[in-house]
Amino acid sequence: MIGGSDEAGRGPVFGPMVFAGVAADEEKLLNARDSKKCTRKKREELYKEISRVAERIEIIKIMPEEIDAMRANGKNLNAIELEAFCSIIERLGCDEIYIDSLGSDFERKIKETYPELKIIAESKADDRYKIVSAASIIAKVERDQEMDKIAEELKELTGLLVGSGYPSDEKTKAFLQSWFESSNSYPPHIRKSWLPARRYLNGKL
Repeated sequence: MIGGSDEAGRGPVFGPMVFAGVAADEEKLLNARDSKKCTRKKREELYKEISRVAERIEIIKIMPEEIDAMRANGKNLNAIELEAFCSIIERLGCDEIYIDSLGSDFERKIKETYPELKIIAESKADDRYKIVSAASIIAKVERDQEMDKIAEELKELTGLLVGSGYPSDEKTKAFLQSWFESSNSYPPHIRKSWLPARRYLNGKL
């Protein structure tokens, strides 16, 4: 049994970052694939399959207000993610862990933190290792579910669709434009420390 970990929601201006860890016999994850290469319907099907065959699944959700508080206390995004991945590793309790890497500095720090473990941290690990693909699926579906709740709440407030929550999404951009044209405050569930949010509030976008 090995462990894999990945995250979803690093870049959005709305909603949480979600970290997932899966411990399983990789041979049982025959259909797992990188979540970015699946439709939402397929991800949800795979989520159920992974949940059936995994020995353990661990999930950490860092909500927008938590992200803002951490950044206000001097933590950058990489530090926040390193801390979350370390928590997932400890919860999984596997001797061999595969992680989708954030870069060479991340790889060095996480291996130094757990010298007793076999840790493989590689870029695009979610495309190379089924155990990371499985974690990628779990993280993305969990974030999708959180965004569904946010979208429903914001639609009730404004009648508008919030979209995916990514600042490049046209629906998200239209929502932000409309909100800040009528309000001089941040909408719920937004990452206030994100530059796009601050720019909209200051009327620069």
